[in-house]
Amino acid sequence: MRAFAVSLVVACGIAPIIAAARSAENRCERLRANLDADRLVVIQGHMSGRVVTGKGRLHFHSAPSGECRTEVFIVPGDAVDVVEEYEGFSRATFVNPDSGDTAGGWLESDRLKPSGFGIAPKQWRPTGVAGRDGSVRDHRSAARADAGRSARRLYRPARPIRRTVSAPSDG
Repeated sequence: MRAFAVSLVVACGIAPIIAAARSAENRCERLRANLDADRLVVIQGHMSGRVVTGKGRLHFHSAPSGECRTEVFIVPGDAVDVVEEYEGFSRATFVNPDSGDTAGGWLESDRLKPSGFGIAPKQWRPTGVAGRDGSVRDHRSAARADAGRSARRLYRPARPIRRTVSAPSDG
């Protein structure tokens, strides 16, 4: 009976469909594992917020390719946080505001619009140092040029400390 069922499945053409699905799954796994780091754009936390636009469902993909579409989807108006972009796809995380459930994967970037929010505050770092003449220099070259003089200048007391030496007492 079992042999008959297997031959029936093969005769009906279901086996090629299953094999094609497995092959696509393997291609998606290989694509995800071999992303070209030079084409991968990392999104800073303060710029990660996006809102889904357009009409209809936006499906998550298991890899940045149209053939790697999953059954998980979000709808226009939903907010996601994007961490990376790669060739027209954005790797994003969605948190359902009602249930707290999360979903993640790759979304088509053209359906996402920046929201102006992110998952972290903007990180400020010095980009230059003002020189004595008022010019702005790269902070590394300014440190080399000053070679410690600015540290002495900054931490030197405003007026000299006068020390008095008392004469030994004859006691």
